[in-house]
Amino acid sequence: MSETKRMSPRNLLTEWSHLLLHALARAGVRDVIVSPGSRSTPFTVAALRRPELRCHSVVDERGAAFFALGMAKVTGQAPLLICTSGTAGAHYLPAVIEAHQSRTPLIVLTADRPFELLECAAPQTIDQQGLFGKHVRWFADLGAPEASASALAALCRKASQAVLATVSPLAGPVHLNAHAAKPLEPVDIAQLDGATPEGATAVERRLHEQVQALLDAPQPRAHLPSLEVSPEALQLLTERIRRCRRGLIVAGRRELWHETRDGELPGPLQLAERSGLPLLVEAPSQLRLQRFDTTATVLDAVDSVLRVAWPPPVAAEDGDAESGASGALQLPDFVLELGPPLTSGAWAAFAARLPRGVRHVVNGDAWPDPHNDLTELVLADPWRVAAQVAARLAGSTTRGDATRGDATRGGAAGGAAADGALEGGPPEASVEPALSADARRSWRTQLGQLNGRAWELIDGALGADDGAGPLAEPEAVRTLVTALPPGTLLALGNSLPIREVDWVCPRGSAAVDVWVQRGANGIDGLIAGATGAAHASGKPTCLLLGDVSALHDLNSLALARTSPVPLVIAVVDNGGGRIFGLLPFAAQAEEAETQWRYWATPPEVDFEAAARTFGVRYVACSNRAEIRGALRDAFDASLPGAWLLHLRVETGSAARFLRELPAASPKRLTS
Repeated sequence: MSETKRMSPRNLLTEWSHLLLHALARAGVRDVIVSPGSRSTPFTVAALRRPELRCHSVVDERGAAFFALGMAKVTGQAPLLICTSGTAGAHYLPAVIEAHQSRTPLIVLTADRPFELLECAAPQTIDQQGLFGKHVRWFADLGAPEASASALAALCRKASQAVLATVSPLAGPVHLNAHAAKPLEPVDIAQLDGATPEGATAVERRLHEQVQALLDAPQPRAHLPSLEVSPEALQLLTERIRRCRRGLIVAGRRELWHETRDGELPGPLQLAERSGLPLLVEAPSQLRLQRFDTTATVLDAVDSVLRVAWPPPVAAEDGDAESGASGALQLPDFVLELGPPLTSGAWAAFAARLPRGVRHVVNGDAWPDPHNDLTELVLADPWRVAAQVAARLAGSTTRGDATRGDATRGGAAGGAAADGALEGGPPEASVEPALSADARRSWRTQLGQLNGRAWELIDGALGADDGAGPLAEPEAVRTLVTALPPGTLLALGNSLPIREVDWVCPRGSAAVDVWVQRGANGIDGLIAGATGAAHASGKPTCLLLGDVSALHDLNSLALARTSPVPLVIAVVDNGGGRIFGLLPFAAQAEEAETQWRYWATPPEVDFEAAARTFGVRYVACSNRAEIRGALRDAFDASLPGAWLLHLRVETGSAARFLRELPAASPKRLTS
């Protein structure tokens, strides 16, 4: 049967699409990202007719999906993606995977051909059932439109279910597949009345009335459960903290949409203050770059502190592993990890060496245990749990505000009051109560001093800001981050940029929020994602990414041009994938350039020409002063649109800097 000869109400597809988009909007959808296509016409028209929906047009589906993902990572609300049939939806897959891995809400609506055109060589037709496999939280095929009252009511229910499934029980992406037969153009009841002498049929009028009744009726609503941490879990963590002598708190990635900003000190800092335990932080934790008024000992020279305090084992003459270098600290007897594992490779190596019984993890949902040795897992909001444990610890102490101060570079003075309070806590049988507080204080002091000394040496390694010589990559990164105006949204690309910020940007360097795509850690879609984040946040935005990442998403410069706020895309041009230069095989591969190119993949792209092609402002920067000047020009003007900052840095300077880090010279750090 031809799809043009169906015996059904002529307005069925129009009414059905209108009802679907209305129901999605009523359930909470506010942003719709549309890529062009014919089969999706009824859904696009329906979205454009809903005044409460903000529609965004994005040409290519991969960019559209990352744009939507970028928005959701800021708002925590699921945007709706609409595309046509065929391979269009397949281009959503990388962003769907990132949404799945990072627990980010997202709804995909793929238009599909009618049943009679499937599996018969009809053009632009593929099997779209379960297109995204296990990477979506929920999939529903909406079938062919039906005019029955029960089918229309079920459509509203499916829309509510879809939105609910993006946040509960686990946040993530949802896929709706909707079949549409020609004619795809809108057919309204008024249009039918004017088209023929007889006007709309009774069936068509009844369908219109049924849909109108559903539009006016209350929509099904779901109330999410309140997930409370059990008192037993809170008590267990509280007791472990009270008993430990060498404890460590670790704050991992914190997505922006989880941030409450209620004026209270974030939970990890509350816990570090109250317990007297040092707190290890990375940039995506939202605790690293901003300055907080706290007495906590915050360790932000992550790689240096980990590699020097607990250096990797060295091989003994008999081939067995010995302990690390002399002067190394004892391993912690308690580690509390808040959120996903840190990005740092030094952290991964350190965590793998911890004895069983030490690691305790609080995470929202997943099982973050790549080393298969965690002791306790608490499935809850890590920041909230930290604040609750801090409150329990506070029940046994009185802490005045007189001790508050600033420990930007890991000063070890904070936490003394907490030590005194915790000294009387229930100790382990093997720990003498009188020694516990002294041990904790000594431990914190040693780590705080290591952290402070590390930053002194890092500052020295970055060199003078005199403009002489080629621009080293770490220098460019620190200059860019520290020059950002307060309130900027800093989007960090994967590969080297996110790591370099942790290497060279101390706590308090910039009053910015940090946006990342660290679910699957891919380099794809970063320009589109940052553009979506800029749209959603309304904040001036700066994306720092590598040249290979930029090339991978170059066509999204057309999308970046639409940013309603200043969007700076800072491309670190270091001659390709220089993160591979940090791997052990790099020395051998670099000797044979024909082999090395398979890893470095130098883009050899004229970024100025690319910016001109897409209508993006371009500035080349080869020293620190030029970086600062370009940022002033971009942000002071407060103009919408995008700037491409081309940071020309010395090839190999990141690897050289890493070799010179204090972690590579323990004697310098401990002297």
